[in-house]
Amino acid sequence: MQNTVALIVSIIAIVCMWVLFQKAGEKGWKAIIPFYNAYVAYKLFWKKSMFWVTLIIAVLIFALTMGVYMSHLDDMINITNTAANELGIDPDDLVNGNLNMTDEEIEQAAQDYANRMEYELDNGMENPVANAFIAAFKNITPVDIILIILISVLSIVMLVINIIYNVRLSQSFGHGGGYAVGLIFLSTIFLLILAFGKSQYTKRN
Repeated sequence: MQNTVALIVSIIAIVCMWVLFQKAGEKGWKAIIPFYNAYVAYKLFWKKSMFWVTLIIAVLIFALTMGVYMSHLDDMINITNTAANELGIDPDDLVNGNLNMTDEEIEQAAQDYANRMEYELDNGMENPVANAFIAAFKNITPVDIILIILISVLSIVMLVINIIYNVRLSQSFGHGGGYAVGLIFLSTIFLLILAFGKSQYTKRN
Protein backbone atom coordinates (compact mmCIF):
# COMPACT_ATOMS: atom_id res chain seq x y z
CA MET A 1 0.00 0.00 0.00
CA GLN A 2 2.77 2.42 0.95
CA ASN A 3 4.67 1.62 -2.25
CA THR A 4 1.53 2.29 -4.30
CA VAL A 5 0.99 5.65 -2.62
CA ALA A 6 4.65 6.58 -3.14
CA LEU A 7 4.39 5.65 -6.83
CA ILE A 8 1.24 7.74 -7.28
CA VAL A 9 2.85 10.74 -5.56
CA SER A 10 5.95 10.38 -7.76
CA ILE A 11 3.84 10.28 -10.93
CA ILE A 12 1.89 13.36 -9.82
CA ALA A 13 5.16 15.21 -9.13
CA ILE A 14 6.50 14.34 -12.59
CA VAL A 15 3.28 15.47 -14.28
CA CYS A 16 3.36 18.74 -12.33
CA MET A 17 6.99 19.41 -13.27
CA TRP A 18 6.16 18.60 -16.91
CA VAL A 19 3.50 21.35 -16.87
CA LEU A 20 5.72 23.79 -14.96
CA PHE A 21 8.54 23.26 -17.45
CA GLN A 22 6.13 24.03 -20.28
CA LYS A 23 4.94 27.17 -18.51
CA ALA A 24 8.58 28.24 -18.25
CA GLY A 25 9.21 27.64 -21.95
CA GLU A 26 11.00 24.28 -21.65
CA LYS A 27 10.09 20.92 -23.15
CA GLY A 28 7.85 19.01 -20.76
CA TRP A 29 9.50 15.65 -21.45
CA LYS A 30 12.62 16.85 -19.66
CA ALA A 31 10.74 16.31 -16.40
CA ILE A 32 10.89 12.52 -16.78
CA ILE A 33 14.68 12.20 -17.12
CA PRO A 34 16.38 11.58 -13.75
CA PHE A 35 19.05 14.14 -12.74
CA TYR A 36 18.50 16.13 -15.92
CA ASN A 37 15.05 17.15 -14.67
CA ALA A 38 16.65 18.54 -11.50
CA TYR A 39 19.26 20.39 -13.59
CA VAL A 40 16.54 21.99 -15.69
CA ALA A 41 14.49 22.88 -12.60
CA TYR A 42 17.44 24.62 -10.94
CA LYS A 43 18.23 26.43 -14.20
CA LEU A 44 14.67 27.71 -14.50
CA PHE A 45 13.78 28.49 -10.93
CA TRP A 46 17.13 29.36 -9.30
CA LYS A 47 20.50 28.93 -11.01
CA LYS A 48 22.03 25.88 -12.62
CA SER A 49 25.23 26.09 -10.60
CA MET A 50 23.20 25.11 -7.51
CA PHE A 51 22.34 21.81 -9.17
CA TRP A 52 26.03 20.90 -9.22
CA VAL A 53 26.41 22.02 -5.61
CA THR A 54 23.52 19.79 -4.50
CA LEU A 55 24.82 16.89 -6.60
CA ILE A 56 28.29 17.13 -5.06
CA ILE A 57 26.84 17.34 -1.54
CA ALA A 58 24.55 14.36 -2.20
CA VAL A 59 27.49 12.29 -3.47
CA LEU A 60 29.55 13.27 -0.42
CA ILE A 61 26.75 12.31 1.97
CA PHE A 62 26.34 8.96 0.22
CA ALA A 63 30.08 8.25 0.20
CA LEU A 64 30.56 9.20 3.86
CA THR A 65 27.50 7.22 4.93
CA MET A 66 28.68 4.15 3.05
CA GLY A 67 32.11 4.58 4.59
CA VAL A 68 30.68 4.50 8.12
CA TYR A 69 28.30 1.66 7.23
CA MET A 70 30.94 -0.54 5.60
CA SER A 71 33.37 -0.04 8.49
CA HIS A 72 30.70 -1.42 10.81
CA LEU A 73 29.12 -3.93 8.45
CA ASP A 74 29.75 -6.84 10.81
CA ASP A 75 28.02 -4.96 13.63
CA MET A 76 25.03 -4.19 11.38
CA ILE A 77 24.76 -7.83 10.33
CA ASN A 78 24.93 -8.92 13.97
CA ILE A 79 22.16 -6.50 14.95
CA THR A 80 19.99 -7.58 12.01
CA ASN A 81 20.46 -11.29 12.70
CA THR A 82 19.84 -10.86 16.42
CA ALA A 83 16.67 -8.84 15.83
CA ALA A 84 15.42 -11.36 13.24
CA ASN A 85 16.00 -14.28 15.61
CA GLU A 86 14.20 -12.47 18.42
CA LEU A 87 11.23 -11.87 16.11
CA GLY A 88 11.22 -15.51 15.03
CA ILE A 89 12.32 -14.68 11.50
CA ASP A 90 14.97 -16.52 9.51
CA PRO A 91 17.72 -13.93 8.81
CA ASP A 92 18.23 -15.37 5.31
CA ASP A 93 14.53 -14.89 4.54
CA LEU A 94 14.79 -11.32 5.82
CA VAL A 95 17.74 -10.53 3.55
CA ASN A 96 16.19 -12.25 0.52
CA GLY A 97 12.73 -10.79 1.07
CA ASN A 98 11.12 -14.21 1.42
CA LEU A 99 9.07 -13.43 4.51
CA ASN A 100 5.68 -15.11 4.73
CA MET A 101 4.33 -12.16 6.69
CA THR A 102 2.36 -9.09 5.73
CA ASP A 103 3.70 -5.62 6.45
CA GLU A 104 1.12 -5.30 9.22
CA GLU A 105 2.26 -8.56 10.85
CA ILE A 106 5.91 -7.47 10.70
CA GLU A 107 5.02 -4.09 12.17
CA GLN A 108 3.02 -5.70 14.97
CA ALA A 109 5.80 -8.20 15.75
CA ALA A 110 8.33 -5.36 15.90
CA GLN A 111 6.06 -3.33 18.18
CA ASP A 112 5.49 -6.30 20.48
CA TYR A 113 9.22 -6.90 20.73
CA ALA A 114 9.91 -3.20 21.33
CA ASN A 115 7.48 -3.34 24.27
CA ARG A 116 9.22 -6.45 25.55
CA MET A 117 12.64 -4.81 25.20
CA GLU A 118 11.45 -1.74 27.11
CA TYR A 119 10.10 -3.93 29.92
CA GLU A 120 13.30 -5.97 30.17
CA LEU A 121 15.56 -2.92 30.18
CA ASP A 122 13.38 -1.09 32.73
CA ASN A 123 13.67 -4.09 35.01
CA GLY A 124 17.43 -4.47 34.65
CA MET A 125 17.19 -7.57 32.48
CA GLU A 126 19.47 -8.59 29.61
CA ASN A 127 18.17 -8.08 26.07
CA PRO A 128 19.95 -9.58 23.03
CA VAL A 129 19.11 -6.76 20.61
CA ALA A 130 20.05 -4.07 23.13
CA ASN A 131 23.33 -5.89 23.78
CA ALA A 132 24.03 -6.01 20.03
CA PHE A 133 23.49 -2.24 19.78
CA ILE A 134 25.74 -1.61 22.79
CA ALA A 135 28.48 -3.76 21.25
CA ALA A 136 28.19 -1.76 18.00
CA PHE A 137 28.42 1.59 19.84
CA LYS A 138 31.56 0.41 21.62
CA ASN A 139 33.19 -0.05 18.21
CA ILE A 140 32.58 3.55 17.15
CA THR A 141 35.88 5.38 16.63
CA PRO A 142 36.76 9.12 16.68
CA VAL A 143 36.94 8.97 12.87
CA ASP A 144 33.37 7.64 12.79
CA ILE A 145 32.24 10.53 14.98
CA ILE A 146 33.90 13.07 12.67
CA LEU A 147 32.26 11.46 9.63
CA ILE A 148 28.85 11.43 11.33
CA ILE A 149 29.24 15.13 12.18
CA LEU A 150 30.17 15.88 8.55
CA ILE A 151 27.15 13.91 7.32
CA SER A 152 24.90 15.85 9.70
CA VAL A 153 26.30 19.23 8.62
CA LEU A 154 25.98 18.38 4.92
CA SER A 155 22.41 17.16 5.49
CA ILE A 156 21.54 20.49 7.13
CA VAL A 157 23.07 22.32 4.17
CA MET A 158 20.94 20.23 1.81
CA LEU A 159 17.86 21.10 3.85
CA VAL A 160 18.66 24.82 3.64
CA ILE A 161 19.23 24.56 -0.12
CA ASN A 162 15.88 22.77 -0.52
CA ILE A 163 14.13 25.54 1.41
CA ILE A 164 15.74 28.26 -0.72
CA TYR A 165 14.90 26.32 -3.90
CA ASN A 166 11.23 26.19 -2.94
CA VAL A 167 11.27 29.91 -2.16
CA ARG A 168 12.74 30.60 -5.62
CA LEU A 169 10.22 28.25 -7.24
CA SER A 170 7.41 30.12 -5.52
CA GLN A 171 8.81 33.50 -6.59
CA SER A 172 9.25 32.30 -10.18
CA PHE A 173 5.48 31.99 -10.43
CA GLY A 174 4.63 35.23 -8.65
CA HIS A 175 4.09 33.86 -5.14
CA GLY A 176 5.73 34.66 -1.82
CA GLY A 177 7.10 32.97 1.24
CA GLY A 178 3.74 31.61 2.38
CA TYR A 179 3.37 29.59 -0.80
CA ALA A 180 6.96 28.39 -0.40
CA VAL A 181 6.03 27.00 3.02
CA GLY A 182 3.23 25.08 1.32
CA LEU A 183 5.66 23.69 -1.25
CA ILE A 184 7.96 22.53 1.54
CA PHE A 185 5.40 20.83 3.77
CA LEU A 186 2.62 19.92 1.31
CA SER A 187 4.62 19.73 -1.88
CA THR A 188 2.28 17.52 -3.92
CA ILE A 189 -0.80 19.67 -3.27
CA PHE A 190 0.95 22.99 -3.89
CA LEU A 191 2.71 21.68 -7.01
CA LEU A 192 -0.68 20.67 -8.39
CA ILE A 193 -2.05 24.16 -7.69
CA LEU A 194 1.04 25.76 -9.21
CA ALA A 195 0.92 23.57 -12.32
CA PHE A 196 -2.81 23.55 -13.06
CA GLY A 197 -3.81 26.87 -11.53
CA LYS A 198 -3.51 30.30 -13.05
CA SER A 199 0.06 30.92 -11.91
CA GLN A 200 2.38 31.98 -14.72
CA TYR A 201 6.15 31.88 -14.96
CA THR A 202 7.29 35.45 -14.37
CA LYS A 203 11.08 35.49 -14.46
CA ARG A 204 14.34 33.64 -14.78
CA ASN A 205 16.48 33.66 -11.63
